[in-house]
Amino acid sequence: MNLLGTQKLPCTITTLILLIMETLSFAQVTISMVDLDEDGEPEVVLENEYLKVGVLTGKAPQNPPEKLNANGKPIPSKYARRFNWGGWIWEVHYKPTGREWFVHENTNSENWFGIPECFEEAIRMKELEPGKYAVLVPGIGTATGLGQCFRWSFTEIEYAPWEMHLECEIDGAWREESPAFDPAPAWRLRFVQKIDTPYGYGCACEKSIVMRAGSSRLEIQRSIQNTGSQPWRTTWFTHGFWGQGENNKLDSDCWSTIPIRHFTSQTIDTERAFLANFLPGNYWGPITAEELGGNWHVAGNAKTADIFLTALDKPIAFFRNWTTAQTYSCEPFLAIDLKPGETFSWLDMRMAGNGLQGVKAVGDNAMLDWQISEDGLLHFAILPGFKGNGKATITGAVSADGMQTPIAIESENSQYGPDAPVRMSAIIPQEYIGKTAKIALTVQLGGKTLVKVEENYRLAVKPRTEIPVLQNHPKAVVFTEMRQDKEGKLLLTPVAKFWELYLEAAGFQVQHFNWDAEAVDWEGVSLAIVAGRRMKPATLRGLEVLVRNGAGAIFQAPLDFHSFELSNLLPIEEVLGEVNLASTSPRDGTREFVGVNRKRYHLSLNENHPVVDDLPWAPETYQGIGYFQMVRSKENTHTLLSFNHADAFRGSSTFHASPALIIDTYGKGRVAYLATSITWGAPANCAIWSRLGEYHRAFFTRLAVWTANWEQKR
Repeated sequence: MNLLGTQKLPCTITTLILLIMETLSFAQVTISMVDLDEDGEPEVVLENEYLKVGVLTGKAPQNPPEKLNANGKPIPSKYARRFNWGGWIWEVHYKPTGREWFVHENTNSENWFGIPECFEEAIRMKELEPGKYAVLVPGIGTATGLGQCFRWSFTEIEYAPWEMHLECEIDGAWREESPAFDPAPAWRLRFVQKIDTPYGYGCACEKSIVMRAGSSRLEIQRSIQNTGSQPWRTTWFTHGFWGQGENNKLDSDCWSTIPIRHFTSQTIDTERAFLANFLPGNYWGPITAEELGGNWHVAGNAKTADIFLTALDKPIAFFRNWTTAQTYSCEPFLAIDLKPGETFSWLDMRMAGNGLQGVKAVGDNAMLDWQISEDGLLHFAILPGFKGNGKATITGAVSADGMQTPIAIESENSQYGPDAPVRMSAIIPQEYIGKTAKIALTVQLGGKTLVKVEENYRLAVKPRTEIPVLQNHPKAVVFTEMRQDKEGKLLLTPVAKFWELYLEAAGFQVQHFNWDAEAVDWEGVSLAIVAGRRMKPATLRGLEVLVRNGAGAIFQAPLDFHSFELSNLLPIEEVLGEVNLASTSPRDGTREFVGVNRKRYHLSLNENHPVVDDLPWAPETYQGIGYFQMVRSKENTHTLLSFNHADAFRGSSTFHASPALIIDTYGKGRVAYLATSITWGAPANCAIWSRLGEYHRAFFTRLAVWTANWEQKR
């Protein structure tokens, strides 16, 4: 088809006209209605050059699919008691690479789709009978609840409807009366809900989702107003069911970054945290506001360099982090307290792109990364959320150890976009490498200031969380207390799965045994993990011979000391007692997360050693230990780490240190005793050392490789 008619034009003019037409088509946002989930109620689909986004309308399905879970029970509808379905972002596609950013899967308890959100804390209005309350649930409606009124106790739910308004931008103004579904420079989906009650409580919620032409960013503006006569408070959170790996699931190429602020050095840690998909092990827990180095987080894929940013314009009260086999989540929470008539508003910015392997800082419409090489070159990469032309500049200074190096560089290329990061480099003294440096920079693109940063960062060639990997694949055995299924197969516990995951990451071949195993083939074993309370005497004698001949053994709490007191393997004299803080753990999604780590114990450094060097121990960073054994170590052993209560780092003398990691030699081999579990000793309500477990994995893989003493055997 000849779009230009039959007249033959010179090639250059034809090319120019086609380019202009193509550019004009990209300078629009299209909108359509598509039934993405096949429930009879269509969703809104917004699309521009970079993004294709599906959004739920808030209307209940006409014919919800009757699907059953593995137990034969109906899968909960997405129009349920928790997530706000009005404006729920159902899917996000980044078109330049074809990346689909979220998992699409139903499980026994959840709909793992897109970016849901909710007001997690219900508002108790009146006690209807002892322990039973009428509650206001912003974004949902009203219900009755029990006790603290968590969502799983809701009954008699009365849903408040969401109104949806489709608005396009014309001459700089939003107009709803414009012709529906016409392409426009920008489209806005506006969702409105109002809840009135007879108890003097009420709220009005509004959410707007804006997509602009030529932009890889979604602007999501929200507000909630107290329309009643009584003050109330709630928490709000949003997250994504991330699945940016192969088949849109979680895999070893997936990574995440939440900026962590280390306390004593005030260093912002933005190293990538690689994730793992494993069950029954998982990560779960809070990162509190005092630990956060910014109101943002990013998800990425190391293989494809795809990247997705979430940034809020209000201080985050805490992050809740977790993983499962199919997905993971970084959930920023806001704490909202409103008197009658007050309104709380906030912006949630989402931005997709490609070409970065990490993010150090973010701005209103761009991400910035840098890496340092051994020759003292600081390599920058700027990824904007829009296409443009013009020079990029970075100005400012890098300072360390009383030295300061000015930075004033300009890019060679003049074209940039969400799929075309700008790269440039600056020379700094090699003495800075490995040091904490103050980075004070201003990034401009096309004359616009996009990113400003003024914080302390660690300038390191190698990541802090690099793990050692053994190439010869030595054999490791793990003893835990496991149950058996009907066929007699051992069922791995979270403790066993953590050890397996980390040992395999370090290059070990792993074999599991129950604590009562007697027929153990010790041939070729380089490392034994004893993660059970007891051990059969015959097995213990075999372990003694193994270590005496040069292998390694790691014992982790909790253990029954009487089971080992007739052996000289352990580097401790006795167990003095136990500390269990499980009862003070926070309840899911509540303000009990705020400052939760101040209630716990943390690992502080006693001695420098390759196992523990360069990791951020307390008081630099919290670990959140929920359980440990108090022990007395043997003479001439080395206590590398100790437990201290958080108050001890704030000048309190009430809490005394207790040995946490003790190492020793036994014959030609090495032994280590960790006075807590690899899961930090608490049930599922325990943070695994920030960053979705990256520090945690680095510590335990180092401990395993060192204890196996493999380097001296090669």
